[in-house]
Amino acid sequence: MKKILCTLMALTVCTVVFSGCNRNTENSSAELTEAEVTPTASASSENSSAGTIEENVGIEISVEENETVFILDDEPVEPYEEDISEEDLTPPPAENVHRYYLDDDDPPEMPEFSMSLDDLSEYGRISVIRTRMEIKAMLECSKTGEIPEIKLNSFIMNSRRLENIKVESWSVVDEEYNNGRYEVTATLDISESSVDEIPVGTADYVFIYEPGEDRAFLPLRKVGELDEDRLLPYYGEGREYLKFCNDFTAYFSDLFEGDEVTDFSNPDLTAYGENPSEAIFYAMITAKQYHPEADFDMSYETFDKALRELYGFSAESLNTKESGYYNAENDSVSVPGRGIYWVCGWLADESFDEEAKTHTVTIDYYEDDFHLVKSRTYRYTVRENENGSLTMLKMERLFTSDRRILSGCV
Repeated sequence: MKKILCTLMALTVCTVVFSGCNRNTENSSAELTEAEVTPTASASSENSSAGTIEENVGIEISVEENETVFILDDEPVEPYEEDISEEDLTPPPAENVHRYYLDDDDPPEMPEFSMSLDDLSEYGRISVIRTRMEIKAMLECSKTGEIPEIKLNSFIMNSRRLENIKVESWSVVDEEYNNGRYEVTATLDISESSVDEIPVGTADYVFIYEPGEDRAFLPLRKVGELDEDRLLPYYGEGREYLKFCNDFTAYFSDLFEGDEVTDFSNPDLTAYGENPSEAIFYAMITAKQYHPEADFDMSYETFDKALRELYGFSAESLNTKESGYYNAENDSVSVPGRGIYWVCGWLADESFDEEAKTHTVTIDYYEDDFHLVKSRTYRYTVRENENGSLTMLKMERLFTSDRRILSGCV
């Protein structure tokens, strides 16, 4: 049937070409050469200029003046080639790639893990099996230096890598699953490491998978050494100054040059590339969150005041009136509902000056959610204001690399 449809499409193109010639050339049917078409006599069209084309595929095509008629007869067609299996269509692993196969209907044997899945829901069972495979792939490839890759049904996924460390051997000593959070404690023999928190030697480490809008895995750390209150942004809730600094990293840190910035009045919007109005969107989002007078729909004057108090730059410096967020009729700005993105940091250090009401916050940012590849380190100085708002006083870049910061969308 597939071959019939393909042949129909091909013959349709040919017939349209012939029809186009008929419209532009007199007596076109008479001009068709014998090589192009073999005429077949018809009792009802003995004196007609129309010809009939018959192909050996069970299809008869009649070409008449100004119309084309397709007729599908009941003659048998040659059998279609055997279907190609999905496995045959799957490209082989690239060089230095180790592929692991995961199928929901036939999960692979993973004797390294022993926790029973009998009492879990179907969602929980699938989640644990997939997480086990990812942990196993990462650890095995950390031993060999290969790149882990997981094939799930028809999808091939690049698995996470444990960068900056080499595992000599590993074994699972404990597992725990509760409401989507899956914890695996494993004894790792680390033979090489450039991560301070994961030294060379043998120790117990915890892999924590907690799906959500912020991340999947949590940082890889020794048992008892993971302080989840230091994780941003999700675990920074309740400490507005931490979220304020984290949001500044996500939206505005690239708008200013220099390792130490205290004057934020002239942001460089070229960091936003082809869509500089994105800066206005994020400015409105953060103004709403951190200034008591701001809202998603507010006067231009209120927006300008909030930005000056929060960050030190003005609405004019963002070219707000040239954007689609500005309404000239009532001199206001408004932002539609839309998702934002986050960056994941680790609170390295903080202090508070009670007299000046200033927080000094140092945040490390990583490329991976295991916190093994550091991307940047910022130190911020933030003042608490009497009206409940915050003001960014200083940004210091203590470390930066060419690696991206782990981020996502909500």
